Amino acid sequence: MLTPNLNLMAKLLLLFTCIVLLTGCDDCEGKYVSIAIDKPGDFIHVSLNVASFSKDSIMTTVIFTNNSSKAHILYKPFLPYQDFMEGVFSVMEKTSLTNLDFLEKRQERYLEDGPCAFVPFHIIPAIKKESLIELQPNESLTVVCNIANKFDFRAFLSKGVKEFVITYGFLNPAIVSGKQEMALDTVFKTYKPVYYYVGYGSLGYVDSRRLSFKVP
Repeated sequence: MLTPNLNLMAKLLLLFTCIVLLTGCDDCEGKYVSIAIDKPGDFIHVSLNVASFSKDSIMTTVIFTNNSSKAHILYKPFLPYQDFMEGVFSVMEKTSLTNLDFLEKRQERYLEDGPCAFVPFHIIPAIKKESLIELQPNESLTVVCNIANKFDFRAFLSKGVKEFVITYGFLNPAIVSGKQEMALDTVFKTYKPVYYYVGYGSLGYVDSRRLSFKVP
């Protein structure tokens, strides 16, 4: 656990990183500069299913399967348990692909105590053991959630619109021995936290796979 002084130093370091990245650099004008290294997470297979029983019961089932030969860590705050508060699902009206409003108050929980919460990905200030779920090779984890009250379905149902599409995905922090993995960005010559994409679609093409469902 960080002492108060070390914790302050960590926050100052993160704040400095945010300032540097947001002000840009001479060689990256007009380019997107990520403060993390994003990688595909194809070794975690994700299956998604929706069982819609009524406007108050729209049950999602997400199954994570470790298809690799070694154990991998999933970060629990990003998993779709009933109390999830991150935008891990994308729900749209099927024809127009209009996004449904997420009704929960978004809370980037992994950024708590971070100095620049408006930056989407950086070092997690404090990784709690209870937030880590280890999947052994060939092991699966099933998570079920009712999303009926998570998204504004009623705004569409009241107009007679009943068909929707959904996808799921998030950038999972790479955790090794309880610590966030860092890697060298060969372009900017700096070490950055590593994240890998876990989802129903693909990294860079989050909506490349959508599952259709209908609300009775």
